[in-house]
Amino acid sequence: ELCTRVLLPDLGAVQAALDRGENPKNLKLRLAEEITALIHGTEEAKKARVGFHAAFSEGTPRDFVELSLSGKETTDALMEKNLISSKTELRRLIREGAVTCLDTGAKAGEEFLASAAPGHQHNQGC
Repeated sequence: ELCTRVLLPDLGAVQAALDRGENPKNLKLRLAEEITALIHGTEEAKKARVGFHAAFSEGTPRDFVELSLSGKETTDALMEKNLISSKTELRRLIREGAVTCLDTGAKAGEEFLASAAPGHQHNQGC
């Protein structure tokens, strides 16, 4: 309530929606757009909303890269596609939860690096 121009009666409506079981994500998205518009303007808020929905609401991203390992280490294949600059960067991305197995939807863990040897198949949680 301190970061927006939302009036107190409107905040009451938000609380009532939560009490009725409305998904908090929808309310958070509206609040995020309101705050973004206040700080960056309406156009930037619209762009951010569209970008968010494209990244998180439409299933598999359209701009994902498919890798053919064919006997290569996973890190080498990622570096060839200029997706990472080093194993250190890949470790950081894994720790941040940025590496996901498309087959299972599971986040890759440190074991992903340990098993990234040529010929290994990532088929259990990546």
